[in-house]
Amino acid sequence: FAPFVPLLGYRAVLGLSAYLLNNLAFCLASVYFYW
Repeated sequence: FAPFVPLLGYRAVLGLSAYLLNNLAFCLASVYFYW
């Protein structure tokens, strides 16, 4: 995410990365529990 920091802003990049990590964790948890 480093190249996007000047364009979007630090908070936007942090929010986006947190959202993606949360989404990925949710998908992994659902796969793990419903396998």
